[in-house]
Amino acid sequence: MIDDAFKLLKEMVYDKGILPNVITYNSLICGLCKLGRWNEASKLLKEMEDEKISPNVKTFTALVDAFCKEGKVEEAEAVINIMIERGEVPNIVTYSSLIDGYCLRGEMIKAREIFDSMTLRCCLFFQR
Repeated sequence: MIDDAFKLLKEMVYDKGILPNVITYNSLICGLCKLGRWNEASKLLKEMEDEKISPNVKTFTALVDAFCKEGKVEEAEAVINIMIERGEVPNIVTYSSLIDGYCLRGEMIKAREIFDSMTLRCCLFFQR
């Protein structure tokens, strides 16, 4: 099904002249991440940026979640750092994914540190 979405994207761009936006890319990135194809999702993020389309919190959170589900919490933290550098603020979903990632690896102390950090930032109760 995701491959059909990429065919539709090509048709949009090349046949209809419709340029993709952040929502288009988010849909594709989220789809790839749900299928565990995080490497392709990362490449799509690069393509998105090459096209001067700014990723948003949803874009970054999809990648964080995908990396965490694969046990790649270091990569997830790198994505969060890039996110923050670009002015996007991680939300409760972003932090929850990271906490899940650490829990899946049995790193409860690190998961608790992330939770405490999140609550200090008032992320738990006040979302952007």
